[in-house]
Amino acid sequence: MSEKVINRNWLKQKISFRGMVGHFFMRCCCLFPIKKKIVFCSFYGEYCNDNPKAIFDEMMRQDLDYEYIWLMKDPSIAIQGAKVIRANSFLALYQLATAKVWVDNARKRNWIIKRKGQYYVQAWHAGISMKKVEKDVWNKLDPVYVSHAKHDSNMADLFLSNSKWMNQLYRRAFWYDGEILEKGLPREDALFQESQLFERKVKKYYGFSEEVKIVLYAPTFRNSGSMDCYRIDFEELEKELKRRWGGEWKILVRLHPNLKEKKDQIRYDELVWDGSEYEEMSDLVMACDMLITDYSSCMFDAMLAEKKVILYAVDIEDYIKERDLYFDIEKLPFPLAKSNQELKEKIVTFDSLTYKDAVGNFVKKNEFFAGGKASAEVVNKIMRSIS
Repeated sequence: MSEKVINRNWLKQKISFRGMVGHFFMRCCCLFPIKKKIVFCSFYGEYCNDNPKAIFDEMMRQDLDYEYIWLMKDPSIAIQGAKVIRANSFLALYQLATAKVWVDNARKRNWIIKRKGQYYVQAWHAGISMKKVEKDVWNKLDPVYVSHAKHDSNMADLFLSNSKWMNQLYRRAFWYDGEILEKGLPREDALFQESQLFERKVKKYYGFSEEVKIVLYAPTFRNSGSMDCYRIDFEELEKELKRRWGGEWKILVRLHPNLKEKKDQIRYDELVWDGSEYEEMSDLVMACDMLITDYSSCMFDAMLAEKKVILYAVDIEDYIKERDLYFDIEKLPFPLAKSNQELKEKIVTFDSLTYKDAVGNFVKKNEFFAGGKASAEVVNKIMRSIS
């Protein structure tokens, strides 16, 4: 698709009725003064989680003298210490227009107006990534999304990075040449803590006994929305886990937010549990004994948390045609299974020392920054920038 086609689509979206009304309303709201207020949003209001939630929690811990607003699709959700406003409403636009700081982990629409004196932290929702994103796959993206992404990056004052690899990604693919904070990702702070706290929290939520071991199965989505590639034989998986490591095992299946409405297609029972209902993904990563995924960047989160990771990917060739990958999946530090039989074999032959060496080499090669204190670093950066 040519740049001219993208530009035409951008103009079409720019003058859409919704865009015109939202843009005009925000212009009117700009007549009101900017207040000591910080507006948070995560995944377009689907959740109160991820990097924005970690930053919010740190601000609460520091007891800063600001009003906190969360934009949520469900405004009935209670968030202690914050006012919850319906996302995409006129009141949400007013809050954005009059807030000193915005914190978001997804793209804002191209008719959103950022005023002089406002500070915008784009706390992107992924770290080092397996799937190609943004400009690296611009010809496969909706032109309207591309226009949003360009506008969003142009408004942003700060991006957050956990590695030199991410720095290069932002410069190359995010239409962004502004400041990057090289202190890790706030949501990753939890990955450097002791696992026991998260294990107790998650097991209490699901009613598991303390002796239970957890496998987290967290695949990403396909554009088709098909669920065919997720058909793990969970009963056979449980048998191999018991044979290899002993104990009682439970399997949490957490689908990508794009597949949230299809989670009922998974058969849940005493072995397989709904991991999609649990809000904070990092809690599940910390609580699990093993992560199984396919092309999701959560593999790198689990890697940093020193968890066992196995990849189960039955459709590699088709997926590469759909999305393209930054890494050769065969050369990642994680054992790769392309079928249920191979998955059993990878469990039986899993070697912790070999795995640890491979992970260490990967971290070194991609120049990860020291993690664990990113939330405090981001909050301190924000306060210095707006003072």
